[in-house]
Amino acid sequence: MSDPQGATRQVVLHASLVRPKLLMGGERKAVLCNYGGGFALFMLTRSVPGLVAAVVLCAIVQGVLVVLAKRDPQSLQVNYRSMKYQAFYSSAASIDARPGDVHTVRQAPIDYLVFALQSVLKGKKGKQ
Repeated sequence: MSDPQGATRQVVLHASLVRPKLLMGGERKAVLCNYGGGFALFMLTRSVPGLVAAVVLCAIVQGVLVVLAKRDPQSLQVNYRSMKYQAFYSSAASIDARPGDVHTVRQAPIDYLVFALQSVLKGKKGKQ
């Protein structure tokens, strides 16, 4: 059962392992919040106009969530993490931050010798 020399190993992944978790075409958590908010709107008003407003609002928000999920199925998760760590990873340095270290590359003394010999040898060849 050994593979021939030079053959690559292949692993088959089931589609459910790599497919994003979507609900009705949008991110699962956002869709649940959308319809939860619509239900809360209806329960607060308990009227026909409140029901119409909840249905229209949920339909519009669901359309936006589907468009976002088609562009990037994890866009809201990425945005949430970005906002969560924004205080820690700020976009600019604070006013009292230390200046960064200057990185300089120094040549070893043997490199000076090698370059000097090369230039001398090239100079002699060019004069002949």
